[in-house]
Amino acid sequence: MVRPLKIRFNRVSAFVAFCAMNLYLVTPPLLQIASPRLTAHGLDTTVLYSLLLSVLWLTVIHFSFPSVFTLHIALSPLYLVTALDLYLIYNFDTRLTSSQILIAFTDFADATSFLSMYWPSLLTFLIVFLALLVAALMLVRAMTIQASRPLLLLSVASLILAYTAPTLQQIPAYGLPRALRNTINHDLSTPFGFLSQLGSSLAILSDTRANTSLRELDAPTANKTGLHDVNEVHLFVIGESARPDHWSINGYHRKTTPKLSTLRNLYSLSNVITTAPHTAVAVPSMLSLWSILDYASIERHRSIIYILRKAGYRTFWLSTQELSAWAGIMYAVAGESSVKRFYDRADDSLLLRELDRIFAALSQPFKIVVFIHSRGSHGPYADRYPDTFSVFADADADREQRTIDEYDNSILYTDWFLTEIVRRLDLLPCVSTLLYASDHGENLFDPPHRHLGHGIGNEHDLRCASAIWLSDTYLSARPDLRGILGRNSGAKLSLANISHTFLDLTMVSSDRWDPTRSLASNSFKEGPRHYRVRGRLLTFAEEESDASSHR
Repeated sequence: MVRPLKIRFNRVSAFVAFCAMNLYLVTPPLLQIASPRLTAHGLDTTVLYSLLLSVLWLTVIHFSFPSVFTLHIALSPLYLVTALDLYLIYNFDTRLTSSQILIAFTDFADATSFLSMYWPSLLTFLIVFLALLVAALMLVRAMTIQASRPLLLLSVASLILAYTAPTLQQIPAYGLPRALRNTINHDLSTPFGFLSQLGSSLAILSDTRANTSLRELDAPTANKTGLHDVNEVHLFVIGESARPDHWSINGYHRKTTPKLSTLRNLYSLSNVITTAPHTAVAVPSMLSLWSILDYASIERHRSIIYILRKAGYRTFWLSTQELSAWAGIMYAVAGESSVKRFYDRADDSLLLRELDRIFAALSQPFKIVVFIHSRGSHGPYADRYPDTFSVFADADADREQRTIDEYDNSILYTDWFLTEIVRRLDLLPCVSTLLYASDHGENLFDPPHRHLGHGIGNEHDLRCASAIWLSDTYLSARPDLRGILGRNSGAKLSLANISHTFLDLTMVSSDRWDPTRSLASNSFKEGPRHYRVRGRLLTFAEEESDASSHR
């Protein structure tokens, strides 16, 4: 009888080295499984999926190539990729994804700047890795693995099924091309998931190439109208799925924003409507001076990031949101910043660490704007905060109430996150502002249809939490804003007002800037609030909001 699997090695140390080498290659998803942040509320299915793919890939290639030594020599470039992956996990709690690959492809200066900050520790990490790899290869040089044809075919079929099953599951909702891209984008297996992330980055570049070329032809004006001789730091924080009616500062019965409620000079914008109940459209539109009525112009023209950079600000883009087939023109928008950093799926608290680095490096004189794209209250909500923020919890609650509890805890974490940013700004010797705007709201089993999530276009996912904070030193320079924001903060607003308002706060004007759309202007006027949902352009009417919630 032919044995299905034969493993030959001349000493036990060879087998130990073989196991260690393969364990090393699957360490990134294993470390994520061991992460308290990812396992505090149950295992992340994306991480488990990545581990499954990692094991299947290694099984297939070992069954296909008998010589272990030759195979792992061929894999040595991917060993290096795994080392970089581990370095990112250890230092930034993020994985090597399409976001980092895109920066390497499209912004050599930014990639070089990143390496210049971290090269000593990275070089040490790689030298240790190389020494261990060479030692392990010497031990397995005579080792072979032979699998029977049926066993090889079974392993190949299992690998194919692991990719096709989630793709087929998504086809009814998204169609085959989008479903396949989404599966590939979530492939963070090691070491071969790097090839999927490489493919995703190339696809994103292909998607945005036409718009990027058109954006590069756009040349909006940028004129500094005030605050000329002072240091400035401005923060634009993009939230995720935050409903204003779940902020206690807006009257919610739970104390979800206790820290924000204590801040001086904070203006909550309680009546803001998104321009689209999904991120890929809402975020580019809130950073554009063009109307959502003409989204093609939003895609083809520069954002306020470029305008501020042209006005003399050093601009930063920090994000814990992933880039994927759903990102639209997000990478093109972020690419207009002086420095961009993506920490896909990391905890938002990592962004505070990056802010600290930026602030520590400030030298006189300075004018900077930092755009932060947080994960906020993106589902699953329980993954957005550490255990210490599990304040709203009832062991006897049903599934719907537990979900609302977890959502409210994520808002509580956003309250802490924003207050920590303000605390840092208050310590800086400069004028400073913070503008926060969530991209859209969220459905939370609201009656009568009890939807969950967003993208529907009703009362619950159209309304989005927003707020403005100004430092005392800033208000000393512009004391009139106390009265102006006090009057305008309760107005009927849209995310379309946000870009005009932010330019006004920085005292920068541009040829498409409209003071009637800025909350910080005496000329502000309410206007129709348009939004896009499922390919349609609609206008939000306050009196119809109750009917809208029944969709």
